[in-house]
Amino acid sequence: MTYGCTDVRGEGRTDAVLRLKGDGSYSPTAGRFTELRNFGEHLLYRMPDGTERENRNAVIFAAGLVLGHKEVSNVIRYKLDGDGR
Repeated sequence: MTYGCTDVRGEGRTDAVLRLKGDGSYSPTAGRFTELRNFGEHLLYRMPDGTERENRNAVIFAAGLVLGHKEVSNVIRYKLDGDGR
């Protein structure tokens, strides 16, 4: 999933895109998602001087173990548009 982002802190960052990767199962009859796995988030943006930056996390799955960031360091809540972009 990709989602365009706006710099709400007013620091001049532009062209920001959040890319989310993962998988899971959806049951249409139950209307429920299960077995969701996060494969990582990437935030790409342009600084006021024109340089591009990227913040990302990494998650590794192996034989039922999960290695990676388990602590959420930032939470930002905004209602997504109808199509999720």
